[in-house]
Amino acid sequence: MIPEVSPPRAFRVPRVIDETLPSGMRAVVVRKDGAALTEIRLRVPLTATTAGEEAARDLLARTITAGTSRRSQIQLDVDLQSMGATLTAVTSEDALVISGSVPSRRVTGLLALLSEVVRTATFPDGPVRVERNRLAEEVVLARSQPGVIAEEVFRRRMFGRHPYGLGLPSPSTVRRVTGAGLRTLHQRLTSSGTMTVVGDLPSVRLLDAIAGERWIRRRKPSSVPPVGVWKRRPFLVVHREGAQQTSIRMGGLAPVHDTAFGLANLVFGGYFLSRLASNLREEKGYTYSVHSQVQHLAAASTVTVAADVRTEVTGAAFAEMLWELERAETWTDEEVDNARRYAMGVLSIQAHTKAGLASLIDSLLARRLDVEYLRTYLRELRSVTPEEVRAAAADHLAPSRLTTVMVGDADRIVPQLGPFGRVIVR
Repeated sequence: MIPEVSPPRAFRVPRVIDETLPSGMRAVVVRKDGAALTEIRLRVPLTATTAGEEAARDLLARTITAGTSRRSQIQLDVDLQSMGATLTAVTSEDALVISGSVPSRRVTGLLALLSEVVRTATFPDGPVRVERNRLAEEVVLARSQPGVIAEEVFRRRMFGRHPYGLGLPSPSTVRRVTGAGLRTLHQRLTSSGTMTVVGDLPSVRLLDAIAGERWIRRRKPSSVPPVGVWKRRPFLVVHREGAQQTSIRMGGLAPVHDTAFGLANLVFGGYFLSRLASNLREEKGYTYSVHSQVQHLAAASTVTVAADVRTEVTGAAFAEMLWELERAETWTDEEVDNARRYAMGVLSIQAHTKAGLASLIDSLLARRLDVEYLRTYLRELRSVTPEEVRAAAADHLAPSRLTTVMVGDADRIVPQLGPFGRVIVR
């Protein structure tokens, strides 16, 4: 006999020190006992408005640790290894994010190295050339994948000329980026970023270590322009001759920080026990890859439904997706409660480790929230009713609010789409 699942453990919102340094940087510091490690997340606003800027941002993240005014790339790597530390950089739609991990007794050394990197990175021509060629090859490979094509086309349909509508830069655009161009872009980095530090040292000591380093001088931060008035776009099919699968993407704008809608997304398609997965994957066998996702960006929140299905069942799979979108009123209280438990469990697991907690806090700061928001979220997560979840789904998951893009063999899939209205083929 299988025992009942125990109730979710209570999640304790951590105590933090949250201060703005003289440089303008916001520092959020948390003491968390456990392994003698400290996790660092530095988020610096950095947006792209053109394909060229997008290529430059990607290469800047790849090469920002390729050398500084004091150290070569080899010396940087040696110094990181001697500390037992890691330092990596990536870009999001809105920012450059540098992540670091180090044994706590050496946290001041990593902070000094991080300060040196963000202030004096040199972007030598050799490493830039290597990463530029690698990125150009990755773009060619990515653009051969139907899922990537679908994501690009879908984002352009969603956001048009807004920076969020930018897709992958072309290989030729990537190859035009130079070390000099990266150094110019690096000068745009602003001190108005945020730093999250989670370690087992006293919070005041960690804050003093951050404040003791030199950071980027004050500059006017780059800002993400507002998203224009949302307009649902016509149904678009992108022809890919001979494709054996159809990549389906549907989506629209989502409410910001709405706990009821977050649970609605889970019930619908946000985790393994969702309605979409049970229908298209378990019952019909149309696909293994199907899900929905809510993403919160600085200028907009979105919901996206994605499925990659066999070409011959494209119409049938799409009909099932629409059917599930329109039947939120049939969701049971048990389904909502299961999604609630899942959300609480994911939050507890994420906050269990220093790395997870640092990334969680960083994601909150990116959305212009603070750690105290977690108290509100947990309270709402426990109290939101199944009726409110079903209502949120009916409001924001209605097919009339969503734009649809498909990438596949148009000759084979368009005839299956007749019942769903006019289709544009490109």
